[in-house]
Amino acid sequence: MSTADFLLGFVAIIIGLGVADLLISAHKLLRAGRRVTWHWATPSLAILMLIVTLVLWWWSFVWFSDSKSVTIAAFLPKFGVLVASFLMMAAALPDEVPEGGVNLRHYFISSRTHLWSLMSITLGGIVLVYFMDNWALGLERLLATAWPPMLSFALAVSAALTPRMWVQAVAISWISAATIYNNLFMPIGQ
Repeated sequence: MSTADFLLGFVAIIIGLGVADLLISAHKLLRAGRRVTWHWATPSLAILMLIVTLVLWWWSFVWFSDSKSVTIAAFLPKFGVLVASFLMMAAALPDEVPEGGVNLRHYFISSRTHLWSLMSITLGGIVLVYFMDNWALGLERLLATAWPPMLSFALAVSAALTPRMWVQAVAISWISAATIYNNLFMPIGQ
């Protein structure tokens, strides 16, 4: 087993657990039918969290596929991003639907700070890892290429700090569009 296989296997477990948790929660909501009062923000943010994690999974191949030797110290920042992504996905949707039902607007309002804080940590970690891995490019070039995820991070922090729904809508829309646009056609394995 190569170093890359070893690391990518561990990454797959962490990301797989997060995706499974989110999909199980989504399944429970769908099965609950009329006991769920839907609101656009909760599923929109959950889908965004799934997209960000999918992109993180894609990047992890780039991060580790050529690895011959990696120290724990070098792995820790990326591991931190993976943990934040797992926690973000695990919190995205309610775990259970009680007999009395669940209102996804109330869930979003009561969980907003927690959800967006996890998104902020994940996005901030991604930016930090990008800067660490590409520091040789120089600060000017890093800022020129990293402004979309940096703006996404700032919007996630803003959404964590304010309950205004228009801020939530702008944050979800921008981060979704920037993440999809910048990563949709990124190939792996050449």
